[in-house]
Amino acid sequence: MANLPSFKEISKALPCGGESLKGKSILCLGSAFGHELVDFAQHGMKPHGVEFSPYCIQKMLPTAKELCTEQDATAFLEGQPAQSYDYILATCLEYMADEDTLRKTLQHCSRVARHGLLIVTVQADVDDTVENHVVSLLKTFAWWEQELVDAGFEGLSKDEFVQYAPNKMRPIAEE
Repeated sequence: MANLPSFKEISKALPCGGESLKGKSILCLGSAFGHELVDFAQHGMKPHGVEFSPYCIQKMLPTAKELCTEQDATAFLEGQPAQSYDYILATCLEYMADEDTLRKTLQHCSRVARHGLLIVTVQADVDDTVENHVVSLLKTFAWWEQELVDAGFEGLSKDEFVQYAPNKMRPIAEE
C-alpha cells in the first residue's frame, strides 16, 4: 500500500481528518487491483470502484471484485445521480485521452461528489522523475488547480501524494 492512496493518506489530505470519513461513501476512479477499496472498507467507509483495464479487472483482489464496476470512468460518472457519493478518489485523470474528456469528467465529479475530490496525479512540476511517466496529460500543479476550479471545486491542496479539491457547492461543514 506504500504507493497507493490508502485511508491514512486520504485522511491526511482532508482538513477534517480520518474520523469524519467513517460511514462515508467514496467512489474510486481507477481502482486498479482494488487494494484501496479493501482498505477503505476496513476503515468503515463505503467504497465503490471503477476500473477500465481488463488486465486490472482480471488481477483484482477477490475481496474487491464485488466493490468494483468494469467501465470507463467518464461513462460511469455520466450515469450517476447528483451528490451520490460523499467523496471521489481519482487516480486516473492524467490518463484521460485529452483535455476535453478530462474537463467533462471533472464536471461530472463536481456534480456527483457531495464534499470533494481527492486526486493522485503525475504533475510536471512535482519532482524530477516525471519524464519517466507515460501519461496523456502531463501538466503543472497550477494547470490542474485551474481545471478543478473551472469544474466547480474550490482549488487544490498542496499535498504531493493525495491532493484535495473541496466542492464549492457543498463544503464538509454542511453535515
